[in-house]
Amino acid sequence: PDTPTEFTLSYLQKAFVTSQQINTNDPGQLALVFDLSGAIDFPLFQKAWQDTTVRHAALRTHLNQIGDQQIVAEEAVLPWTFLDWSEVSETTFKQQLDQLHTSEINQSINLKIAPASRLLLIKKSETKHVLFWSCHHLFLDGWSCGIILKDALTYYENLQKQTIYNLPAIPGFTAYLQWEQSQDREAIEDFWKQELADFQSPLLFGQSDSVTGEVGNFKDDFFKINTEIATQIRTWCQHHRITLSTWCQGMWTILLSKYFEQQDVVFGMTVSGRFVDFQRVELMSGLMMNVIPSRVKIDAAFSVNKWLSKIQVEQGQKGSFENIQENELRSLLDWPSHLPFFESLFVYGNFLKDGLEIGNIKVTDFSGGFSSGYPLTMRVNPLSAIEINWRYDTKRLDDKTIQWFKTGFIKLSESFIDISDNKNLEQLLFELPLPERKTTTSNSTNFITSQNYIAPATPTELALTSIWEKLFNENGISVKADFFELGGKSIMAIELFAKIEKKLNKVLPPVTLLSARTISDLAKLIDGEHGTTITFDSLVPMRSTGSRPPLFCLHGGGGHVFFYRDLARHLPEDQPVYTLQPQGLDGHGTIQKSIEEMAAHYIKEITALQPKGPYHILGTCFSNSVALEMAGQLTAAGKTIGNLFIIDSGPVHLFGDGNGSGNQTVSRFVDMLKRGDFSRIQQKIKGKLFS
Repeated sequence: PDTPTEFTLSYLQKAFVTSQQINTNDPGQLALVFDLSGAIDFPLFQKAWQDTTVRHAALRTHLNQIGDQQIVAEEAVLPWTFLDWSEVSETTFKQQLDQLHTSEINQSINLKIAPASRLLLIKKSETKHVLFWSCHHLFLDGWSCGIILKDALTYYENLQKQTIYNLPAIPGFTAYLQWEQSQDREAIEDFWKQELADFQSPLLFGQSDSVTGEVGNFKDDFFKINTEIATQIRTWCQHHRITLSTWCQGMWTILLSKYFEQQDVVFGMTVSGRFVDFQRVELMSGLMMNVIPSRVKIDAAFSVNKWLSKIQVEQGQKGSFENIQENELRSLLDWPSHLPFFESLFVYGNFLKDGLEIGNIKVTDFSGGFSSGYPLTMRVNPLSAIEINWRYDTKRLDDKTIQWFKTGFIKLSESFIDISDNKNLEQLLFELPLPERKTTTSNSTNFITSQNYIAPATPTELALTSIWEKLFNENGISVKADFFELGGKSIMAIELFAKIEKKLNKVLPPVTLLSARTISDLAKLIDGEHGTTITFDSLVPMRSTGSRPPLFCLHGGGGHVFFYRDLARHLPEDQPVYTLQPQGLDGHGTIQKSIEEMAAHYIKEITALQPKGPYHILGTCFSNSVALEMAGQLTAAGKTIGNLFIIDSGPVHLFGDGNGSGNQTVSRFVDMLKRGDFSRIQQKIKGKLFS
């Protein structure tokens, strides 16, 4: 097909690129192992695969040098290795295969050179071989691997028979992109608004307060439901007209419901992207899969078959609305950047569920073919004996917890032996043992302290601080705070740089975070060698996000501003709060010699941030005189004053004449400030700012 040589990366591809650049172990690398039955002519087999690279552009695709575009090369030669292990024992063969698997996984794939694949054919006997295929999720999903394997075996059969068989033409990727863009986005968005309406409590696995950052420590586990029980499950599903995929999703939902003690269960689910209204999409290869939220509610009064039928209908309705990315969902639902929709993933690997036999080659077994960075993933491989792969982050889940999930799945499987036995959900949940569940602990950190907080000193640092605070849902992030130590992940990095591009008109690849992990370092990259001519010496943000005009709070008599932190927390989230502290507290800068000089300096900083009024200014104690002077200078310059708050000014009519007859209001007000009791102050300020 006629396709351009260069395409932009999809959101999911950007996530894989970012993870590959940030993580030590590449979570997108796939290792597929196929057991093949039938004699193989190796040179002919190689040629068949090489012919397949002509048919499938995904096998000729690589990243550009920057890593932000995918390029389709005109040709790419697949690297092959042939190993003859036919003389070794079965035990040695297995040991060597395990060693090879480990070696291949640890050997990274260069994504900037095509092809992003390696193939090994291992001879076990004259009629038995193992095909080992290393590739990357960036360009291929599991379904694509199955499609490519079928085409390669078809080409091999034709070469053996010396016949010419033209496979059906594959649609061009450009046409597919045009089809994607023609979809009814409003209908898709309306569906997901309704689907996730009132969803507020994602199921999060517990973790210790010390666990932050991107890199997880992943471990794999595996078990099979024996053929006899698997056959009984299939018989039950056929009798009740339930697909095996729906049954597996239902059992996964029951386990999550029991573990988290929740009736409203949301987990991630992979969809192939092949069951859409685009002609011959089932022939295409590439990263066309997606991960979407699957929301299932537990109604204990439902019988299992009716509940599963309901899930099946609802999942079928989602088919027209799968084309939505996580960043779009977050924007649509105004979902916090730091909070995942889900932390568990369900994968149903059905691309070889019916087996594969073309010519004299038969695929007798298959393993591998999925990757995941979620804390817990269950992948179902629906062969004659249903295989279950578990991948889990040992920083978040221990072996004991995984054993509970495995035991629970087996117990649920044994409940479907009799097709006439139709329990209700309550019975199934009751029969499961109680898990020893980790509870989620708060990882919230008070970033503003007098010891570790460094305020933004330039407009770029200030803009970045605003982005980071929104991203992490925290106020007062120091410009020296490390992105990953704050809990930043690769998905958040994509959002971070998208916001930087939008707000600062600067395009930076996510890999920038490896060398510039703080606001300060990123600002230097954005501003260039010469930096910026504007610096902030006194402005300290307590909350830099919000749509309203900022509230500027002046320091107290001691010059410090950290006591305003709690005031910011008590005001509405869309109210930005900045404080102003005098120069010289850090031993640098010029200390102003008069109130007029200090007011002029503060005005210079607040007008650099907010060029136009109205200006809301709050003074307390000593700084009241500065606040009044600022109001005077701003008014004289033709600027508008919104509100001027004067706290603890000590006038005679409040304190009295020194003979003990003074009003005690201010004294109580100051006591409230010292105690951190901002409820009364909040009411006063809210009444002025939001009336």
